[in-house]
Amino acid sequence: MRRNTVIALVFYLLLRWVLATQPGYVYDVKLYKNWALYAARDGVEEIYSQHSGMDYPPLYAYILYPFGKIYLGAVPEAASALDENKLLDSPTLTVLVKLPCILFDLAIAGLLALWVRRRSVLDGPGDRWTRLLPWLYLLNPVVLFDSAYWGQPDAIHSAFTLAAFLWLGWGRSAWPSWVLLTLATLMKPLGAPFFPLLGVVSLVRHGFKSTLVGGIAAIATGLLVFAPYIATGRMDETISRVVGDVGAMSYTSTNAHNLWWALGGWQNSEVPWLGPFTATQVALAIFGIFYLGVLLVGHHLHGRGWSLAALLPKANPEGGISHPQMIGLAFVVGFGFFMISTHMHENHMFIVVPLLAPLTILPGPKQRWIRGMFLAASIGCFLNLVLHDVDLSAQEVPRLAFLMAGGESNVVNEHLHRPFYVAELWAIRFSLWWNLAIFALVLVETFRPKGWLEKLPR
Repeated sequence: MRRNTVIALVFYLLLRWVLATQPGYVYDVKLYKNWALYAARDGVEEIYSQHSGMDYPPLYAYILYPFGKIYLGAVPEAASALDENKLLDSPTLTVLVKLPCILFDLAIAGLLALWVRRRSVLDGPGDRWTRLLPWLYLLNPVVLFDSAYWGQPDAIHSAFTLAAFLWLGWGRSAWPSWVLLTLATLMKPLGAPFFPLLGVVSLVRHGFKSTLVGGIAAIATGLLVFAPYIATGRMDETISRVVGDVGAMSYTSTNAHNLWWALGGWQNSEVPWLGPFTATQVALAIFGIFYLGVLLVGHHLHGRGWSLAALLPKANPEGGISHPQMIGLAFVVGFGFFMISTHMHENHMFIVVPLLAPLTILPGPKQRWIRGMFLAASIGCFLNLVLHDVDLSAQEVPRLAFLMAGGESNVVNEHLHRPFYVAELWAIRFSLWWNLAIFALVLVETFRPKGWLEKLPR
């Protein structure tokens, strides 16, 4: 069995290598290359003061730094080319900036393998799906397209987020989970929405003292990551860039097939939309109500009932929120944030795949529903990615196919500044309604009495 696993891993790495040599999402990959070289040449503390265009939190600069060093060691003239606003590009540099994606995808697969091993002790060996779970993630079309082909680093913050909620059920203390989720957020702000859930579950599972230590550990982690900027007096500039760039693309939906795409994507989200309230403010209010509902569901799972009176301390004979249930709650929060929030991009749905994957191996009456939802969410995310690939629709074969299937429509693609093709537009509408439908199913099944979360193994 180990020999077969090694052979499969070798073939998988070869597949990833082939995909890593492809240009990917060219505009973003070019930015990542610039950040890697600037960080390697001038140090991570200079990354926001240079012309690198860095608009991610600083952890990504740390991750790209060694790969930039490798390239500058092999091609020293690339350092001086940066001053002339030139990028001495090569397939080697493309592979180097995609390597973190490979490593963190393998890390997620490793976490899933560990989950399988631990759950097998509780639930038995399971079926073939259980044994193949890490491969079901690694070979998922979403992973191969977003990480391997496009080179988007979504696997990095997703790995930290998944690890945070796995540790929360495995560890005796909550502080490593707080550190992990802080690292996820310092990689990409998409980790931030999980903190309220982490705080509540941390209190339930580990108590006030452990949660307080976790909060202190999170602050210490942030200070450590920002230490070079503090030491060089660049903290104000760094915070201004990091916070300011969160809202840099202030659109209702930036190609994300969510509620705001249904209401009209690429609209300015910072102008009055409902009375004096902007779309961003309305989205935050709706997400806040949704999040409160999720926490109340978690409260119910903890064994204290649905009523407001039940918020008072009470004995919990059922033993609190189970590990699978807290992961399920994290999946609901991640999916809800993508579907409800403004400023979302097409690849921001990625995180639902690794968060839902662990639950697919669990026995119980909702096993088929969970597996069906995992497949449906994977299909929805994959369609959202493929249908907004900048280069795909411009290639000759897809372009001719679109022209033969109805030609151009009278709807303008705000991203590419050209009309949508009729077939392309209908495919995007299908993808949108697909995501809306599966989100509606998740809402119904989450908030109805005795829903899917309640039926997960304890």
